[in-house]
Amino acid sequence: MVAAALVGLGTAGCGGGSDAPVAEYRVRPVRTVHLVVPLGLAGGDAKDMRAAVEMALADGGDAISGVRIRLRTNNTSGPTGAESAARAVDAAETAAIDPYSLAVIGSITSNGMRQMAPILNRAGLLHVSVTATAVDLTRRDDGLPAPPTAVAPTGVRTIVRVVPNDLVQSKALATYMRDEGVSSVSVVRDGTIYGQGLGRDVVTASREAGLKIDGPPITITPENAAEVGRAIGVRHKDDNARWALMIATNDPITALRVARAAGASDEQMVIFAPDGLALRGFHGRLGRLESRTYLTSYLLPLAAYGPRGKQAHDRLAKRLGHSPSSLVLFAYEGMALTLDAIRTANETPGFVDMPIDRERDLVREAALSTDTRDSVIGTYSIDIFGDTTTTLFGGYRVEDGKLVRGRSFATGSVS
Repeated sequence: MVAAALVGLGTAGCGGGSDAPVAEYRVRPVRTVHLVVPLGLAGGDAKDMRAAVEMALADGGDAISGVRIRLRTNNTSGPTGAESAARAVDAAETAAIDPYSLAVIGSITSNGMRQMAPILNRAGLLHVSVTATAVDLTRRDDGLPAPPTAVAPTGVRTIVRVVPNDLVQSKALATYMRDEGVSSVSVVRDGTIYGQGLGRDVVTASREAGLKIDGPPITITPENAAEVGRAIGVRHKDDNARWALMIATNDPITALRVARAAGASDEQMVIFAPDGLALRGFHGRLGRLESRTYLTSYLLPLAAYGPRGKQAHDRLAKRLGHSPSSLVLFAYEGMALTLDAIRTANETPGFVDMPIDRERDLVREAALSTDTRDSVIGTYSIDIFGDTTTTLFGGYRVEDGKLVRGRSFATGSVS
């Protein structure tokens, strides 16, 4: 069963619960945006994301004159707090059968997005990614502009992504490794759409950057991660050159196991990890490996987002009582983009009297037509693949369980 929380907006811009005037429902039809996040995720990042989405709704929801927007949060946490694929599917089915839904934000992982996508695609719902970076969510292997069949069985594109994809990230990782004096790379990856795609793209980008690849990527699981890590460490133990273990997964437990085992075998090893591990559940538990760990993330140093981004971050920090990761800016923007798409669609005469399928078409088309959008995460457009045109990625070290000494990589355009 999917846990849900309802957040609505009345004419005052907040509230909108059971005490809302009945007349308002008659004057302003209700439409739903679904948020899909694992609220039990270690470190509290998912809860901070929900708060950011709620703040964006409070900031912009009441500006849509024709409809009243309700937020429904679907908790996808499994027993460990991490996302359950089964619950992500449940959340997609809940949104698909909701007769008032117009859009879905999430899931937090590429694998969750992949599991949800066909269901939401058949329902014609706008599906917004604020964290998932897997290339295969938006692009086909053959390079054609049509969406991948696995995520879009109808042939109509429904995914819009406000974070750079892993073609951008793989270039950032290769550049970062080269800049840090790495000469050879051992790539491990999990079996998800995220791990498989990122592992493949890192190999390509690393070769282009002049790095040596130590064999094909090795697939890791929670069960074999330690064994694989030990074997890789032993193989490199007598190397004089600096080498890197590149971990393509968003599972912190599996990543920690392979990193600890490899690190115990060879003190010269350095670890490179992607955005899927740039959450506190991984880098907060590295211990002695901190000094050897580098991470990339679409999350840039806060100053990179300018005054508008900093203002939104500071407002949310005040609401939360702590300073959140800049991840919250992408969650905020996911809802802000969705609301603006609904607002644009609502300008079509007779919008609220149309069949819901037609309303969804107009909302999706508005989001996909985003051009030179000024936002809390900077100015961007949405390209023909549904991806953001932003090509900046951040690189970080880890100290005391925190990401520090951030820098930005401008990777240039990707194709």
